[in-house]
Amino acid sequence: MADAAQDIVAALQNLTTPKSFNSVWVGPFDQLVSAGYALLRAEKLGYRHRSLSTYYYRVHAKIVDLIVASASADEDVHCDPALKDFGGGIYFNAGIQRLTFGVERLVATFAGIPCTCGKAAETTPTVTRRGTRWADFGDYRNGANRRLKHSHLQGLLPKLTTMLSQFDGWDGRTFDSEKGLTILRQQVNQRKHGLYLRQHAKASAPVTAAGEPSWSPAQQSELAVRSYDCACGVYRELVDWNPGAIG
Repeated sequence: MADAAQDIVAALQNLTTPKSFNSVWVGPFDQLVSAGYALLRAEKLGYRHRSLSTYYYRVHAKIVDLIVASASADEDVHCDPALKDFGGGIYFNAGIQRLTFGVERLVATFAGIPCTCGKAAETTPTVTRRGTRWADFGDYRNGANRRLKHSHLQGLLPKLTTMLSQFDGWDGRTFDSEKGLTILRQQVNQRKHGLYLRQHAKASAPVTAAGEPSWSPAQQSELAVRSYDCACGVYRELVDWNPGAIG
């Protein structure tokens, strides 16, 4: 846990505060900072060591009464093992959600602002009388890849180039540490809407190349920390590329 926390702190230190409140980098900065804080809290609460097989009985079966009782307690609510387990899950889920949103916004920002060479944005929203329709992530990815083909950017943004490659060529199921951001994005998005179907959740969890389950809390944590480091490195690279971009 100590090593993971140190890795998160090291990644956080790439997140220099944008120079202006009007900077386009404020959005991804806020999301990535909050992702780092949440992942740190999850580590401190022992998320990676939790047991999912008994979680319903250890936590869900009594969590409402524990939360109600904690409302009037003076001591740290995380002293109770079930509340500590519950809190770790909340922070971890918040962390990967904010990480996913931060990465999406980094890509959207890179593609959606004028280039430093003076060329217009690669991807823009559609404005109608009914309002503004923002492009989806796929559109911004395509725009980002087009921009990377500018001759003056050849070899200049290696971290972004590597990060974008994570969203290509994944089979949608196999646990692959080189596709961490894609895996986390899938896990976040499939929880947004619809029914909670336990069997579907189990069937859609990442597996090894041999088809064995490969989505324990420890594996989730390792993937999240590695992906967070990647995202923070890209943030620093993009801010250094165009520090004065404003919206």
